Amino acid sequence: MPGLACDFQQLFRTGFNLRERLSTDNWRSLNTAIQRLSKIDTDISLGDAVTVLDDATSSLMTLAGFTLDGMTRDMGWRFLSTGRRIERLQFMCAVVLHALDMPHNGNKDWALELGDSIVTYRSRYMARPEWMPVLDLLLLDASNPRGVMFQLEGLLSNLNKIAVTHGPCGAALVEPLLIELRELDPHQDLRLGNVKLMELMRRIASITGALSESLTAQFFSYAAHSSQLARANTRSESV
Repeated sequence: MPGLACDFQQLFRTGFNLRERLSTDNWRSLNTAIQRLSKIDTDISLGDAVTVLDDATSSLMTLAGFTLDGMTRDMGWRFLSTGRRIERLQFMCAVVLHALDMPHNGNKDWALELGDSIVTYRSRYMARPEWMPVLDLLLLDASNPRGVMFQLEGLLSNLNKIAVTHGPCGAALVEPLLIELRELDPHQDLRLGNVKLMELMRRIASITGALSESLTAQFFSYAAHSSQLARANTRSESV
């Protein structure tokens, strides 16, 4: 059944099939996470559930750290990075859309917390959060690794590098979104209830979702690969 334990079991099975490509540290961390989850009772308290989620978060951060520190920056890395950026873009678009629909005097810390940007905000502004600088940090700051601008720029870079050896794979969908985001006026557009900004967030979420499906079909679908081979064979036979 779906859930955290099921997702970790699937991750473990995938890792087991690729164990010769995993470092000892990777394998040890994954095993430790699985063992912790296997000891959990189905009927646990809310406090215990929070502890389980904290442990799972720590395990995933450890695995992500090994990936960032030790993985060769080859094509596999680019696909991994592309998937991470798409997920973060969709998550941040959901966060911003919810924020834009809030009352002006609503709490703003939650948006910074979800965007892992509250420390950056406090060190930069030394003041209580206000919506315009909060949205600027989450949307337009190209140095913020959780921000929409940072993710779109990285996504476009990955797609252009993949295209060098594998042909066009979606950069034409992402580039107009990045241009439109760069053209936003912080003083005019970064406002609660701004229809233009909300529509842009919805399009980014929708287009990146479609991009994910397109990349899956183009590079990770056996049926699509077989179809491409059939078309190539047909062309070669006709020559």
